[in-house]
Amino acid sequence: MTGLRRQSRRKRVAWYIWLRGDVPIALRVGTFTDPDHEFFTDLDSDQLHYTIGAAVVLQDRVQIDGAVNLADNIKEGLLSLVFRF
Repeated sequence: MTGLRRQSRRKRVAWYIWLRGDVPIALRVGTFTDPDHEFFTDLDSDQLHYTIGAAVVLQDRVQIDGAVNLADNIKEGLLSLVFRF
């Protein structure tokens, strides 16, 4: 196929995990670039994305994770809840 170029994402990430008693708490912030999609022009390509996330584990049985991705054309969030039994 003509017109295809090899491109990659550029990522910058910082995270921190600490214990508050027996409860681990994790925070993450970062940025990444999304390379241009030549054949899919409606995608949110060639943008800088900002991300933030957090996670906590309660009594080694319940894990709660949340994250947000923000860019010019996209605003998305994710919430996850895991029960271990």
